[in-house]
Parts: sequence; C-alpha cells; structure tokens
Amino acid sequence: MAFFHHIWDQNKNVDLMIQLLFTWKNAEGQLPKEIYTDTLEMFRQQGATTQTIELWKMMQQDRVPMIGRSFGIILNALVSNRDPSVRLFAEQVQQGLGNPNVIDCSQLLKVVPPADIVAILSSRNIHPDERMMVMFSQRCNNPTQLHVVKQLETMCGMQHIETILNMYSKCHSPEDVYRLFPSIKHNKKIADFTKQSILRACTALCQKYTLSGDLRAASLMMESLRQSVVKPDLLLWNVFIKALAPAASSHALLDFLSAMQEDGVAPDPITWVHLAAACEKESLEALKQVHLALEKSHLKPDVILKTALMARYTQFGELESANLIFQTLLAKEKQDPAPWNVMLQAYADVGACTTVFSLFKEMNGVGVVSTRPTWMAILSACQILSSVKKIREIHDLIQNTEYKEDPQLMAKLIKVYARSGDTDAANDVFDRCDAPETRSAMVSALGFQGSISRALEIYCDSVKLDMVTPPLVTAILGACSHAGAVDEAFKIFHALKEKNFPFEPSSFNALIDGLARAKRLDEAEEIARNMDTNAITWMTLLSGCLFARDVVRGERMFARLMQIDPKNSAAYVLMSNIYAKVNRFEDAAQLRAKAKHSNIRRTPGRVWVEVEGKVVHFYTNDQRHPEGDQIRALLKDLFDKLYANGYKHDHDAIHRQFESEEEERAHLCEHAEKLAIGYSLLKSPAQVPIKLV
Repeated sequence: MAFFHHIWDQNKNVDLMIQLLFTWKNAEGQLPKEIYTDTLEMFRQQGATTQTIELWKMMQQDRVPMIGRSFGIILNALVSNRDPSVRLFAEQVQQGLGNPNVIDCSQLLKVVPPADIVAILSSRNIHPDERMMVMFSQRCNNPTQLHVVKQLETMCGMQHIETILNMYSKCHSPEDVYRLFPSIKHNKKIADFTKQSILRACTALCQKYTLSGDLRAASLMMESLRQSVVKPDLLLWNVFIKALAPAASSHALLDFLSAMQEDGVAPDPITWVHLAAACEKESLEALKQVHLALEKSHLKPDVILKTALMARYTQFGELESANLIFQTLLAKEKQDPAPWNVMLQAYADVGACTTVFSLFKEMNGVGVVSTRPTWMAILSACQILSSVKKIREIHDLIQNTEYKEDPQLMAKLIKVYARSGDTDAANDVFDRCDAPETRSAMVSALGFQGSISRALEIYCDSVKLDMVTPPLVTAILGACSHAGAVDEAFKIFHALKEKNFPFEPSSFNALIDGLARAKRLDEAEEIARNMDTNAITWMTLLSGCLFARDVVRGERMFARLMQIDPKNSAAYVLMSNIYAKVNRFEDAAQLRAKAKHSNIRRTPGRVWVEVEGKVVHFYTNDQRHPEGDQIRALLKDLFDKLYANGYKHDHDAIHRQFESEEEERAHLCEHAEKLAIGYSLLKSPAQVPIKLV
C-alpha cells in the first residue's frame, strides 16, 4: 500500500496506476478493499472520470462493496461521462446499493430516465426537494412521461403542486391540469408560468369540449376561472366565444363580451369576427346589434374583420350595408382580394351581372390579383347571363393564370358551360382536366341536361379507375333521379353499400328525391330510417308527401322533423300545404296558428333584379317599395289582359281559401317574383331581357 501511494505521489499518472492495479490483481488475485477506495479518491482529485469508471467495473467483478465516498465518486464519474453503465448503476441503487440522498438522485436524473429515478425514490423512501422537482419538470416534457408525473403526484401529494401541474401541462394533459386547478385557484402567490400552464390547458380543453359538443362544461370551466386568481386571457376568450357561436344567441355572446371586458380583457378583431359569425344563424337585427357594439368599442377594425362583417351582411341580402364597409376598405386596403371577392360573389348571388363585371374591371384596374374565389364569382355571373361568348372570354383570362388547371375552378367552368347549353365546351374542359372534382361536375351537368347514358358512362369509368368519391355518388344519384332512372340509382346505391362506401347525407337525399318523384315513398322512408340522414332528407320526403297527397305519411315526416329541427318554418309551411291540398283547410290554419304562437316565422321569399345597373330586391307581399302602387297597378292590368285572353292559373298550387276571385288574383300578384317582374316592366326599356334571382 505504501509503495502504491509513493508511486502516485511521484507521478500522479492515472493510466500508470490502472496498469499497476491490473498487475497487482493478476499477481495476488484479490486487491485490498482500501486500495479501491484510495485510488478512487486519487482519480477524483485528478478529474479522471474514465479511469474511475474502469475501476468501478473492476470492483464489480471483485464484488467489492462501496464504502465512504466511493458511491459519490463513481456516481459523478458515470454522470459526467454519460456512460451507458449508469443505467446499471441506477438499477443497483434501486436494489439497495449505497446510501443515496436527494442530491445523488438529482445527479442521476441528469442522465437516467425519469421513470427509473422515481423507482429509486419510491424504493429508498426519498422525497424530492424543489430543485429536483424542477429537474423533473425539465425532463418530463412530452406525453410519454405522463405516467411518471402521475407517480410523482402520488408520491408528493399537495407538496410541489404547482410544479406537478406545470408538468401535466408540458405532457399535454389538460384534464389533469384542470383537475388540480381547484387546489390552487385562490392562491395569490401563484407563479406567472403556472398561470400560463393553466390557461394553455383550459384553452385546449375548451377546444375539446367544442368538438364533443359539451358547451356546458366549457361554460362551467370559464366561470370557475373567472372566480379564481387565474382570469381567462384573450386567446381563451376567443376560443370560448368561437365554440359558442354556432349554438348561442348573439345576445348571450354579447353578455360574454361584457364579462370579458369586466375582467379587463379587451376584445380584438378575432373576437368580433366570431361574434359576427354567430349572427349567421339568427337575423339581420342581431348582426346590426353586434356591429353597433363594435362601433361603441372604438376598436379600429382590420381588413379581416371588415371582410367578415361584409360577408355576414351579404348573407342577409344587405348589399348596401356591405358596400358601405367595402368603400371604407378601398381607401386603405385596395390590394387585398378578400373584400373584393365578397362583393363580387354577393352581386353574383343576386344576379347583378353588370355590377359584377364592372367591379371586376375596377379590381383589375387597381392591380388586385384575382384568386380562385374571384373567378368563382365571375363564373357565377356568367352562368346567370348564359352568354357563351362571355364565358369563353372569362375562360381565356383564366387560361393565363395559375388557375388554368385548378380542379375546383374547372368543375365550375364545366357547370357554367353546360347550363348555357354548350356541352361541347364542357366536355373539352373535362378532357383537359380529368380530376375527381371535374368528374362530379360533368356527371351533374349531364344529369341536368338529361344525358343519363353519358353520365353513367363517366361513373362506370370512375369505378374502374377507383375514382369514385362521395360528391360523384351524389351527382350520379341526382342525375338518375332527374332522369327518372330510379332503378339504376338503386343498383348503384346497393353496389356501393356492399363495399361499405362512406356515403354522405347528400347522397341519400339524392336517392330519396328520386324515389319521392316516382311516388315510391315506402322505399324512400325505409332508406331514411336506416341511414345517416339529416333535416334535408325528411324535408325531401315531406315534399314527396305534398306531391303524392299523402297526409298520414306527411304527419309522420313532420313529427320527425320537429325532433331534429323544431324551429323549421319551411316544415310548417309544407305540412300546412299538404292539409290544404286535400281540403283540410282548418287543420292548415291551426298549424299556421301554432307556428305563429311559437314565434316560428317563415323566411319571406326574396327576389333580386338588376335594372339599369341598380340592384333591387323584393319580398313576397312587399310593402316597402316607394313605387309599389304603380307596380301593382301594372300587374293588375297585365293579369286582366291575360284572363281576358283565356289564361287560367293552376288552382292546385294554391293552398289557401279566398273570399272571392278578386282577392285570389290580388294575392297571386304579391309573389316576390311577380313584383320584381312588374318593377322591371315599369323601369326597363322594351326588348331588354329580365333576369330574376
């Protein structure tokens, strides 16, 4: 031993000492335990971690127990070198090696999986301190470590609760974060990063609740947060309002907006976009209330918010209000195509083709780049005009853009050409761009024209090429329906059903429509009962009942509709008409009274007409128009001439009783379409075509 220490004192050469140890061991067979301990200390002083690990492996072979500082020296060497053997060392510690403390375990945690360290803590009855929990937090940062965090929570209880909560957040387990939240919700000393973890978790939970439709849980969560030291932030409020928008009323959402402001959170443009979106399912009045609240907030709307408001106004047919917002955008944001696209599509939807092309010309004049929605709107206007010359002109423009082979745009072009009667041009587009979208469009176009043979040919080719999509199935079933080829539709339907094809509700609706047209209501109802259908399905069947004068089935369909959509005003109108068609006028009147009592109002029919570049719309029984008396006088004179020349209207289409023939004629003149025609005749020069939308 003395000789060994003498050599060390003279050389301090760790490699030489290792060689001496091997020589000594080979000669003696076993080294004294003290020589290992002394050598480990020598190596520690020199920072010789690699040689320390070699010496530890010799100790393993000789089964030399660790005494004194040996445990800590070997541990530090293994950790410093990140030697793979550290996992073996950790297993031995778990089984009873040495007397580790929390500092030793923290050292191991740097290189050993957290699960192994938790096993050591549990087996050796060691409780982690705050520093070690911070290290755990750094290591447990993905879902694979969630089980480790749960073990730590069991081990620590309420101690280190904030750190555990943050670990759950890092492991993407918002449910566990929210589960622990009540234990600290009133702690005023809660750290900012913990608050952020809670808010992130609650935001994720809100999104989950939205997907599952559990809006009550989302509301309770928000209320719990508002009563704690962790107030909802802007992101969470926006996610929450977006979640409620499809279901909640605009009044309820404005109440949440007030609560948001009470908590000191100022709404941003995204908040208002969600509020405006909520008005889509309600009324124009609701949208105006939201718009007024926005103006009172003094927030300067950005282009996204203004475009959203424009879109909502156009959905209610309020083109003037949308155009006012649009004009404010033109002063600052001329180059953004989104607001231009909204107005183009809005004018196209109401048949204001002259305005569409004028606005498109202005758009090009200021250098705004046309996008897919731009061309979609322009083509919609072309479809209304049914001018092949104009369609080809627009087609040529598209050919010079990046959208010349865009499947969605080409599908629209096929539809427009077909509706204008130019089947050859539609076929040419289809041949140049063969895609699932264009196949569906071509089949629909052929169905519209009654060319069922060609439609079936394209469908069969799609089957061979494995290009059958849900839209194509809807298209071919619809084509068969319009052509009266119900048996062919059934054949296609059952062939796909055997292959477990993922039908969309629209496909069932197309098939049911064909059966209803053929008065095969028993089969239609059987399909509706056994398939994934929606309110449109039952409305289609109810329409079939009107056509077939089937009151009993109609009452059954109406009852089913009331279960799905109890506020469906169109269903009340249809059922009332079914009663009237079989002369059950008292039942029809009672149903109308019930709808009125339940505040279910039919959305009045509305028609747009463009006269001399000005877009005007009319409702049924419209009393607003300043020239209403002249319009009605013109229509009365026109109908008097028609009746004098032998015209008779179809009484089968009238579903009300009138006191006199004069009252009946006056009622027929109040249809929105007739009022629009009367206005056009009053204002338009002779020989000018009248187009209603």
